[in-house]
Amino acid sequence: MGKSRVIILANGKVDRKALPAPTQSLNANEKFIAPRTLIEERLAEIWSTVLGLKNIGVDDNFLGLGGHSLLAFQILCRIRDIFQVDLPIRHFFEAATIAEIAQSIIQAQQEDKGYSVVPIQSIERGGGGRSHQNLPLSFGQERLWFLDQLVPNHTFYNVPEAFRIRGVLNPTILEQSLNEIIKRHQVLRTTYSSLNGQPIQVIHSTFPIKLLEDV
Repeated sequence: MGKSRVIILANGKVDRKALPAPTQSLNANEKFIAPRTLIEERLAEIWSTVLGLKNIGVDDNFLGLGGHSLLAFQILCRIRDIFQVDLPIRHFFEAATIAEIAQSIIQAQQEDKGYSVVPIQSIERGGGGRSHQNLPLSFGQERLWFLDQLVPNHTFYNVPEAFRIRGVLNPTILEQSLNEIIKRHQVLRTTYSSLNGQPIQVIHSTFPIKLLEDV
């Protein structure tokens, strides 16, 4: 068997795009066991779709198939929609096979407690120049807010990128296009504020940008 070449990027991480696609599971020495129940069949279908693999056995290890936290989150979301149970991602990695996940689903359904699904409630947003609602931050927004409080005006999450445009460019039309995109997406018009020491998000009705002219 030939050796696979592992490429390390400048940031010290492994270049996943350069790795070969997984062809076998972590349990390669074990016999393939096909899904035996309806729950295992549905889980195998979910895993195949998310991982892009076929013939996944119920004892194949998720990590051995090339799985990671982002793919695990996709699988958990589908499990929630199909089986109406909410499994924490930590539990998913502790029980990393279809057979174990199926048992966790059965247990959660029988107990009818612990991982119950909470319906998502819509939040009404006020009009005017700013939202009149003190909207809470999402977990991701709280992380950004905390980092900014820890290190003000940081650039941890700034991702600069340059584009080369060929042909004639109309700066006015480009600026209008960017502002139209901002107008259509609330997240691009959202800033953070603080109320009684608690972070809140403020959705502005307008948030125009002005392109700087090349000097």
